[in-house]
Amino acid sequence: EVIRKNVMNQNYNLTVKGGTKYAHYLADIGYLNEDGAVNKFSYKRYSLRINTDFNVGKYVTVGENLGLTYDKRQSNDYNGPIGSAMGADPLMPAYQPKDSVNVNDMNYIYDRYAVSEIGGANPLLDIELANWVQSRLMLVGNLFGEITLLKDLKFRTSLGLTGVYNHTSDYSPQ
Repeated sequence: EVIRKNVMNQNYNLTVKGGTKYAHYLADIGYLNEDGAVNKFSYKRYSLRINTDFNVGKYVTVGENLGLTYDKRQSNDYNGPIGSAMGADPLMPAYQPKDSVNVNDMNYIYDRYAVSEIGGANPLLDIELANWVQSRLMLVGNLFGEITLLKDLKFRTSLGLTGVYNHTSDYSPQ
């Protein structure tokens, strides 16, 4: 119970769609916010999607699908505090006894966590060290053309693109 927290997750989407005999559209925007059940663990996402298609004459349809997403996640490398908690000494206290740690020491923030006599990481220290952040911007798109050759036979061609920009930062104190 020392490493967990109660959280509220949020997920909102707004979709608008419509059209005529000759054109159709759909636009969707979204927001997702997931606070992790462990401190310093989170995920946020903003998204936009636009789809359109147009009937160009009786036998030809053209259109596009476009999606843009920005997301950001913060966590710890590898197993993190959950993995540490599963492998931790169950008799290990969460913190060092107060009289054994100097609060004026520059390493106090790390030295205050108890260390197991039999090995294994302290999950609270893993949370303290959780400084891994990844931001990503992603664009996915598709242009298409479709020709009706016969009643139940259509020829469709498409051109797709995907672009991703990632930025990751990680800080580990010495």
